[in-house]
Amino acid sequence: MKKQMKPVMLSMVASTLFIAINANANVSLGLGVGYSTQPYLGVSNDVVPLPIVNFENEHFFIKSTKAGYFLWNDGQQKVNLNISYNGQSFRGRDSNDNRMRTLDRRQSTAMMGIGYDLSGVFGAVSADLSGDILNRSNGLIGDLNYSYPITNDLLTVAPSAGVNWNSGKFNDYHFGVSGNEATRSTLDAYKAGSGISPYMGVNLNYRMTDNWSAFGMAQHKFLSSQIKDSPMISSSGQSIFGGGFSYTF
Repeated sequence: MKKQMKPVMLSMVASTLFIAINANANVSLGLGVGYSTQPYLGVSNDVVPLPIVNFENEHFFIKSTKAGYFLWNDGQQKVNLNISYNGQSFRGRDSNDNRMRTLDRRQSTAMMGIGYDLSGVFGAVSADLSGDILNRSNGLIGDLNYSYPITNDLLTVAPSAGVNWNSGKFNDYHFGVSGNEATRSTLDAYKAGSGISPYMGVNLNYRMTDNWSAFGMAQHKFLSSQIKDSPMISSSGQSIFGGGFSYTF
């Protein structure tokens, strides 16, 4: 479970660093720590390391757990094909609830998708749609995000809001309870459908020198009814926090 929220944290941190780094620079490395609450019943909250690897040029990019190729890139608008790691997962042994410990494992996966980014004086809009390519859930996920970076000399603050969409196959794999699982666990059987989870957050980046920066982030997600109504889930929301240092080349 400790890997579950790391891709989300890394994505937020990567966005902050790309907003704040020097215009002539395109590579940054960093390390931090993240904390996330866990919605799965009986699973303790996580503290995880956050290694940061960011690279971008005219044709390719790497943002920690996502890499891609630009089909279009004029600086303001970007369309990309990408592959990413999705860490959503569950292991029964991570829960202190005896019923949850009998459930089948839900595994993390790799995703392939298409993304769009638009930036200007109005802020930044990003959209992404991707599908499971390792046949874990065979599901789809989508994300739509808006952020407004505010830079004052050395400090960049970027409040953001958005929505995550999960297909029924994705949600049912991770949050559904099959008939067999219900029989052996005594949890109610549950079939999850597609759902939308809104979220809000803020990213911070403070440039300490020409190369070194400190970063921080926070996000809270309001879980869709299809997720929070699952007998596997004990919370209606999920919060993540992170911070650390990065070096820009």
